[in-house]
Amino acid sequence: MDPEKLKAETEIWLASEGIGFVPGLPLIEELDELKPRAPAEVMRRAFALMHLLGISQGVRKRRIKKALKAYRLWDGLTPIEQTAVEKRFFIPAWARIDTRWTYETIAGLGWCLGVVELNPFATAPAKLREIIAPWTDPAAMLAEARLRPKEELQVALDRHYRLHWAARHGAAERNLPPEWFSVIKARRHAIEWVCNQGTDWDDIPLDI
Repeated sequence: MDPEKLKAETEIWLASEGIGFVPGLPLIEELDELKPRAPAEVMRRAFALMHLLGISQGVRKRRIKKALKAYRLWDGLTPIEQTAVEKRFFIPAWARIDTRWTYETIAGLGWCLGVVELNPFATAPAKLREIIAPWTDPAAMLAEARLRPKEELQVALDRHYRLHWAARHGAAERNLPPEWFSVIKARRHAIEWVCNQGTDWDDIPLDI
């Protein structure tokens, strides 16, 4: 869709949901400028992150690494995340990771893959853990992975860009939970990464 038209449609949607916006925010990319990643790469990242969540749940790092290696998911982590898994005791500051919103990041990836639907004003459903299930072999899901059409990804990019601004600046008339900003930011990070092949996870720009 033409970015100007898409922006206008997003603003109409935002207004209908009681979310404020700034008309002067820039346009997002043209449809043919989006460079989606391979579906299997996105699915691998989702499964790898679901295992990474084990750190915050008290799962032994040795078990996490063993599973990631066994299921060929190790490359689904960034170098920083790999270091965080490998370091059992002292973890350098640059390798410390915050997994508080990782589940929402996985939800964003899952939405791009079409395996879950998301409410932009609520946290991700618990059933996501049953779909992208840790400690199980994801080979079949990797082989069958498909991304949503580029047109849907473009709409999601535009909406999350403008939702991110609204959440950052408190521009919502409706009553939203305090964690809404972090939820939207995590999902936007995932969708931006999916649509920007060639850009590393930690280099994805999240300007607002």
